[in-house]
Amino acid sequence: MKLRKYILYVLFAILMSCSKKDNVKFTSNFPEEYEVNYSKDTIKIVFKHLKSKTIDTLIYAKMGNDFFEVDKKNSKKLFFSTSKDTLYSINDGSFLYKTKIKKNKDLSFKTSTILVNDLGKEVILSSFYYDKDYRILKIEKQQATIIFLPQTIPLCEVSRL
Repeated sequence: MKLRKYILYVLFAILMSCSKKDNVKFTSNFPEEYEVNYSKDTIKIVFKHLKSKTIDTLIYAKMGNDFFEVDKKNSKKLFFSTSKDTLYSINDGSFLYKTKIKKNKDLSFKTSTILVNDLGKEVILSSFYYDKDYRILKIEKQQATIIFLPQTIPLCEVSRL
């Protein structure tokens, strides 16, 4: 009887420690996918191009009530916010990018990354829709309006992020 209780306790602990809601895969009809890993203070997003097998990883750290992209140079850029609508520009030396954060009518939020070409024409590269708890609801890429929807990663699958 004690062995059975011990086994149930261990199983419960394992289930609690690897909740599937903390790892979400976003897929589309294109050979690309996103994996999102949530932890207390960070959101890690891995973009995978399945044909070329390229992988890009971005990490967003919580600072105050918002999440900032932190790059290899330790510079910080606001990316996810539920505080207020925001628009800022960054010139990386080659291109001008805008980041636009806004609250939607349905009380969700949207962060868009926009490329501004030499003629001033703006092209939305991607948009992330999320709720007040920073849980991503949908990801859009605009090359051909690719929409990525969540697909939960199986329980206890260890993230390879």
